[in-house]
Amino acid sequence: MTAAHKLDITARKIGRKTWGRSKPFGGAGIFVCEVAPPPSEPGFYPDPVWVVTPYVYELSWVIERVRDVAMKYEQYGFFKEALFARLASCANACGSSRGVQHLLLSTLHEGYTFLTALEKEGRLIDTTDFLFGVPQGDCYDDFPFELILDFYRARNIKIELERSTSSE
Repeated sequence: MTAAHKLDITARKIGRKTWGRSKPFGGAGIFVCEVAPPPSEPGFYPDPVWVVTPYVYELSWVIERVRDVAMKYEQYGFFKEALFARLASCANACGSSRGVQHLLLSTLHEGYTFLTALEKEGRLIDTTDFLFGVPQGDCYDDFPFELILDFYRARNIKIELERSTSSE
Protein backbone atom coordinates (compact mmCIF):
# COMPACT_ATOMS: atom_id res chain seq x y z
CA MET A 1 0.00 0.00 0.00
CA THR A 2 1.39 3.41 -0.97
CA ALA A 3 1.90 6.28 1.45
CA ALA A 4 -1.00 8.14 -0.19
CA HIS A 5 -3.36 5.22 0.40
CA LYS A 6 -2.28 5.07 4.05
CA LEU A 7 -2.81 8.83 4.45
CA ASP A 8 -6.26 8.48 2.88
CA ILE A 9 -7.39 6.77 6.09
CA THR A 10 -6.55 9.91 8.08
CA ALA A 11 -8.10 12.17 5.43
CA ARG A 12 -11.37 10.27 5.61
CA LYS A 13 -11.50 10.73 9.38
CA ILE A 14 -10.92 14.46 9.00
CA GLY A 15 -13.52 14.58 6.22
CA ARG A 16 -16.07 12.98 8.54
CA LYS A 17 -15.00 15.33 11.36
CA THR A 18 -13.89 12.36 13.47
CA TRP A 19 -10.24 13.29 13.88
CA GLY A 20 -8.34 12.26 16.95
CA ARG A 21 -6.33 14.03 19.59
CA SER A 22 -2.79 13.37 20.77
CA LYS A 23 -0.48 14.86 23.35
CA PRO A 24 1.41 17.93 22.08
CA PHE A 25 3.91 16.87 19.43
CA GLY A 26 7.57 17.69 19.86
CA GLY A 27 10.49 16.25 18.00
CA ALA A 28 12.65 16.43 14.87
CA GLY A 29 13.02 20.19 15.29
CA ILE A 30 9.36 21.16 15.76
CA PHE A 31 7.01 21.71 18.68
CA VAL A 32 3.25 22.19 18.63
CA CYS A 33 1.99 24.40 21.46
CA GLU A 34 -0.65 26.92 22.44
CA VAL A 35 1.86 29.62 23.44
CA ALA A 36 5.39 29.92 22.10
CA PRO A 37 8.13 30.27 24.69
CA PRO A 38 10.43 33.29 24.62
CA PRO A 39 13.42 32.96 22.27
CA SER A 40 16.33 31.14 23.81
CA GLU A 41 19.88 32.36 24.07
CA PRO A 42 21.94 31.75 20.92
CA GLY A 43 23.61 28.37 21.01
CA PHE A 44 24.97 25.58 18.90
CA TYR A 45 21.55 24.21 17.97
CA PRO A 46 18.90 26.42 16.36
CA ASP A 47 15.56 26.94 18.08
CA PRO A 48 12.87 24.51 16.96
CA VAL A 49 10.08 25.60 14.67
CA TRP A 50 7.14 26.45 16.92
CA VAL A 51 3.62 25.81 15.68
CA VAL A 52 1.34 27.93 17.84
CA THR A 53 -2.32 26.97 17.58
CA PRO A 54 -5.37 26.46 19.77
CA TYR A 55 -5.69 23.06 18.01
CA VAL A 56 -2.57 21.57 19.58
CA TYR A 57 -4.02 18.13 20.22
CA GLU A 58 -5.73 17.77 16.86
CA LEU A 59 -2.71 18.97 14.85
CA SER A 60 -0.43 16.71 16.90
CA TRP A 61 -2.68 13.79 15.95
CA VAL A 62 -2.29 14.55 12.21
CA ILE A 63 1.47 14.96 12.52
CA GLU A 64 1.67 11.60 14.30
CA ARG A 65 -0.36 9.92 11.54
CA VAL A 66 2.05 11.30 8.90
CA ARG A 67 5.00 10.25 11.07
CA ASP A 68 3.60 6.72 11.42
CA VAL A 69 3.40 6.35 7.63
CA ALA A 70 6.88 7.85 7.11
CA MET A 71 8.50 5.67 9.79
CA LYS A 72 7.81 2.56 7.73
CA TYR A 73 10.58 3.60 5.35
CA GLU A 74 14.11 2.52 6.12
CA GLN A 75 15.42 5.99 5.14
CA TYR A 76 13.18 7.81 7.63
CA GLY A 77 16.18 8.99 9.65
CA PHE A 78 17.57 10.77 6.58
CA PHE A 79 14.48 12.83 5.81
CA LYS A 80 12.48 13.22 9.04
CA GLU A 81 13.75 16.72 9.91
CA ALA A 82 12.82 17.98 6.44
CA LEU A 83 9.39 16.32 6.63
CA PHE A 84 8.54 17.79 10.03
CA ALA A 85 9.88 21.22 9.08
CA ARG A 86 7.56 21.23 6.07
CA LEU A 87 4.57 20.11 8.15
CA ALA A 88 5.27 22.83 10.72
CA SER A 89 5.80 25.52 8.09
CA CYS A 90 2.60 24.50 6.32
CA ALA A 91 0.63 24.61 9.58
CA ASN A 92 2.06 28.02 10.43
CA ALA A 93 1.28 29.38 6.96
CA CYS A 94 -2.27 28.02 7.13
CA GLY A 95 -2.91 29.36 10.61
CA SER A 96 -5.83 28.50 12.84
CA SER A 97 -8.28 31.30 12.10
CA ARG A 98 -10.17 29.30 9.46
CA GLY A 99 -10.85 26.36 11.75
CA VAL A 100 -9.40 23.06 12.80
CA GLN A 101 -10.52 21.11 9.74
CA HIS A 102 -8.83 23.58 7.38
CA LEU A 103 -5.60 23.32 9.41
CA LEU A 104 -5.68 19.52 9.51
CA LEU A 105 -6.48 18.99 5.83
CA SER A 106 -3.84 21.51 4.74
CA THR A 107 -1.14 19.98 6.93
CA LEU A 108 -2.04 16.44 5.86
CA HIS A 109 -1.90 17.57 2.22
CA GLU A 110 1.72 18.61 2.82
CA GLY A 111 2.39 15.10 4.15
CA TYR A 112 0.98 13.62 0.94
CA THR A 113 3.06 16.01 -1.16
CA PHE A 114 6.29 15.22 0.64
CA LEU A 115 5.95 11.45 0.89
CA THR A 116 4.57 10.82 -2.59
CA ALA A 117 7.42 12.87 -4.08
CA LEU A 118 9.82 10.35 -2.53
CA GLU A 119 7.89 7.25 -3.45
CA LYS A 120 7.74 5.11 -6.54
CA GLU A 121 5.38 2.15 -6.69
CA GLY A 122 4.98 2.02 -2.92
CA ARG A 123 8.72 2.08 -2.20
CA LEU A 124 10.80 5.06 -1.15
CA ILE A 125 13.33 6.22 -3.72
CA ASP A 126 16.97 6.55 -2.73
CA THR A 127 17.17 9.76 -0.71
CA THR A 128 20.89 9.74 0.09
CA ASP A 129 21.78 12.23 -2.66
CA PHE A 130 18.58 14.27 -2.35
CA LEU A 131 18.95 17.74 -0.82
CA PHE A 132 15.82 18.85 1.03
CA GLY A 133 14.89 22.50 1.27
CA VAL A 134 13.72 23.34 4.75
CA PRO A 135 11.14 26.12 4.62
CA GLN A 136 11.44 28.75 7.31
CA GLY A 137 9.16 31.57 8.39
CA ASP A 138 7.41 33.66 5.77
CA CYS A 139 8.86 31.85 2.74
CA TYR A 140 6.14 29.19 2.91
CA ASP A 141 2.84 30.33 1.39
CA ASP A 142 -0.60 29.09 2.34
CA PHE A 143 -1.85 26.80 -0.42
CA PRO A 144 -5.38 27.69 -1.65
CA PHE A 145 -7.84 25.59 0.33
CA GLU A 146 -10.16 25.05 -2.62
CA LEU A 147 -7.30 23.30 -4.46
CA ILE A 148 -6.65 21.16 -1.40
CA LEU A 149 -10.33 20.19 -1.36
CA ASP A 150 -10.07 19.35 -5.07
CA PHE A 151 -7.13 17.07 -4.26
CA TYR A 152 -9.21 15.13 -1.73
CA ARG A 153 -12.20 15.00 -4.08
CA ALA A 154 -9.97 13.54 -6.79
CA ARG A 155 -9.02 10.81 -4.30
CA ASN A 156 -12.73 10.13 -3.67
CA ILE A 157 -12.52 11.38 -0.09
CA LYS A 158 -15.73 13.03 1.04
CA ILE A 159 -15.19 16.19 3.08
CA GLU A 160 -18.04 17.39 5.29
CA LEU A 161 -16.89 20.97 5.82
CA GLU A 162 -17.18 22.54 9.24
CA ARG A 163 -18.48 26.04 9.62
CA SER A 164 -15.79 28.69 9.45
CA THR A 165 -14.70 30.13 12.78
CA SER A 166 -13.73 33.48 11.28
CA SER A 167 -15.21 36.12 9.02
CA GLU A 168 -12.87 35.28 6.08
